[in-house]
Amino acid sequence: TEIYTLSLHDALPISATVYIEPLHISNKLYIIGAGHCGKALGQLAMLSGFYVTLIDNRHECLSEDLSAYGHEKIYNDYSVISAHISTGSNSWIVIMTHGHLHDKQVLQQCLKLPTRYLGMIGSKNKVKETFTKLIEQGFEQQNLDKVHAPIGLRIGSQTPYEIAISIMAEIIKELRL
Repeated sequence: TEIYTLSLHDALPISATVYIEPLHISNKLYIIGAGHCGKALGQLAMLSGFYVTLIDNRHECLSEDLSAYGHEKIYNDYSVISAHISTGSNSWIVIMTHGHLHDKQVLQQCLKLPTRYLGMIGSKNKVKETFTKLIEQGFEQQNLDKVHAPIGLRIGSQTPYEIAISIMAEIIKELRL
């Protein structure tokens, strides 16, 4: 067996067998909610090597240049989130919309998607209320138990970047397990 180092323009001998091995498949972080905390998380995630997609239902949150906070930005009314999310072991989702109803709407869609990580921001009471409503709609507790909520490591964070740091720390912890 011979090993060839090639550029895209090199020709191989006709009898050569080619094996292609990807060197790196990027982890994709979908941040649903591009407010202050979402943008802060996007910036930290990009610095940590994630491919970041910001999704929001507010044009004003997506109208500015967001290249420091994400690779992609998508306007979506949250009714069909799955159309914009690649699923699988490299997909990570953080739900941090601007309202409880939006969080619930997005979470019930994301629970059906195979992803590496699913987290939702919110107080313990908000999370409990959201989960209770989803159970009433037929979702199973075992599926809800997989959701990281309230999201982030408990470090007493208050500002958008402190909150982003706590979430990114939890994501990195999950990534390295």
